Amino acid sequence: MSGLGFDWSGVFAGPPLQWLASGLLTTAAITLVAGLLATLLTVLLFALRLTPAALTRAPAVALIGLFRNTPLLVQLLFWYFAAYNALRTGVAS
Repeated sequence: MSGLGFDWSGVFAGPPLQWLASGLLTTAAITLVAGLLATLLTVLLFALRLTPAALTRAPAVALIGLFRNTPLLVQLLFWYFAAYNALRTGVAS
């Protein structure tokens, strides 16, 4: 099976290497920001759910219940089809 190898020197040099590095850094930055925002939202909802006032507790309980009681596949399909199409039409107009 000699001669069937792939020449990786073109991938790990020049512009492709810069594209890979840029993609890696972008992915790391998005992951970090999304993790921080999710943590802040979780702490906020947790604090609102523990408050004794029904006016602040009710929306937090409803939002938590919505996400807990909806199957993951339904949520994924919603974000993939409905939210993406709404975002795309909003940006286009």
